[in-house]
Amino acid sequence: MSAGASAVRARPLSRRVAAGVVTRHEAQQVLISDRCLCGAEKRPKKAFCTNCYGLLPAGLRNRLYLGIGNGFEQAYAGSVVELERIHG
Repeated sequence: MSAGASAVRARPLSRRVAAGVVTRHEAQQVLISDRCLCGAEKRPKKAFCTNCYGLLPAGLRNRLYLGIGNGFEQAYAGSVVELERIHG
């Protein structure tokens, strides 16, 4: 795992992500990381762990398969907002 990937794991939810803004670099780091936003282990190339992914509405889950630069960043940001709403 790269140093950038561990930084993604340790970084708290940023205001920019909560506002729906995820950069290409941040999106790449999410997909490289082996940790979900919740702290659980996840597979690299996946945005979330199985549990968090399963909590998302189908529309958001489907949009997470869009490529970086083709809507993934917005789908990820929307998913983070939804998971924050669910988890409180």
